[in-house]
Amino acid sequence: MVYYDATPPQTAGLSNLTFTGTQLLLETNPVYRGTFPGQTLYVPITIIGGIPPFALNIEWGDSTNEVISRNDNSAFNATHVYQKPGTYKITIQGSDSKQQVAFLSVAVIVNGQPSVITLQIHLIYLSLLVINC
Repeated sequence: MVYYDATPPQTAGLSNLTFTGTQLLLETNPVYRGTFPGQTLYVPITIIGGIPPFALNIEWGDSTNEVISRNDNSAFNATHVYQKPGTYKITIQGSDSKQQVAFLSVAVIVNGQPSVITLQIHLIYLSLLVINC
């Protein structure tokens, strides 16, 4: 028989996570996020805990970044306009005055027709000369 030790030895004590006090968390309403090209997308963000002021770096997934500063942890809407249809991953990194960080990722679908790829096909017509013998 072979026995495995499922609990590796710990070199340092374990600490519990608490969701009260000054820990920094980011939250959004986890519902379908969709829009159309050229229309404004609203992403509700709530900052929980932390010590103000806050800085949020939002990577919109279309090579666009935005930095937002907040003086309190009230809920707000981050907005963005996508130019092309597709599926995008929004990554939000938040930090507070004590350098605590929190991350949040959101998927968004921009509806519409994808760009049409034009493919040109050149046909070569061969004339067959049939010689009747």
